[in-house]
Amino acid sequence: MKLYSWNTQKIQVNDNGKIKAISPFFLVSDDKAHLFNSSHYTNLGSIFNIQELKAVSDNIEMVTNDIKDIVAEKTENLINIYETAENSLNELKEIKKSMQEIENLKNEYIKIINQAEEYRKSIQEETKKYKETLSLFQKDTDTKIKEAEFSFNKAQVNISDLMEQAENKVAAKYMAVRLNMDNIYNKYINAVSSKTDECKKYADLSKKWACSPLNIPVENGLYSALHYAKISSSKGYVNE
Repeated sequence: MKLYSWNTQKIQVNDNGKIKAISPFFLVSDDKAHLFNSSHYTNLGSIFNIQELKAVSDNIEMVTNDIKDIVAEKTENLINIYETAENSLNELKEIKKSMQEIENLKNEYIKIINQAEEYRKSIQEETKKYKETLSLFQKDTDTKIKEAEFSFNKAQVNISDLMEQAENKVAAKYMAVRLNMDNIYNKYINAVSSKTDECKKYADLSKKWACSPLNIPVENGLYSALHYAKISSSKGYVNE
C-alpha cells in the first residue's frame, strides 16, 4: 500500500500559526500505484502492505473484541453493583420501616403504661372514697338502727294507746248507734241494700270472665281468661 496526496492542496498555515488547510491523502494498492505517477499526486511512500493491513485489522478487531468483552464485563459488574446497592437500599428502607414500627409500638406501650398508672391512681382514689363513704354509711346505719329501735319501742307504746283509744271510740259509737243514731243507721242499711243486686251482678260477671270453662263464650264470641290460658298452655298459641 502506498500513500498519495493531491499536489493542488498543500498544508497551509495562517498568521497565527494554526493549520487552515491540508491536502487530502489516500491509500493506493501497490498494483495500482503506477496510475498515480504524475505531477498531480505526490507519493508519500509505502506504509504497509495488504498482509500488514490485514494483520493490523485483525489486531484491531481482536483488541476491539477484548475491549467489548471488558466493557461488557464491567457493565455487568456495574449492573450487579447497582442491583446490590438497590437491594441494600430496599433492605435499609425495610429496616427503617421496621424501626419506625418498633418506635410506634414503644410509644403505644408507654401510652398504655401511663394510662394504666392513671387508672390505678384513679381506682385507689375511688377505693379510698368508697371506704370513707362505707365507714360513714356504717356509722349512719348504726345511728339509724338505734333511732329505729327507739321509734319502734315508742310506736309500740303509741299503738297500745291508739288501740285503747280505738276500742273506746268503737264502744262510744256503738252506744251512740244504740242510743241516739237509729235513723242514720237505718239509712246506711238501706243504701247498702239498694246496691246489693248491682254488686251481685258485677261479681257474677267478673267470675264468668275469669273462670268460665273451655270453649264456652262469655260474651260477643270471646272466651274467658281460663279458656285462653289452657289453650296457650296445651298448644303454645292463643286462638282468638
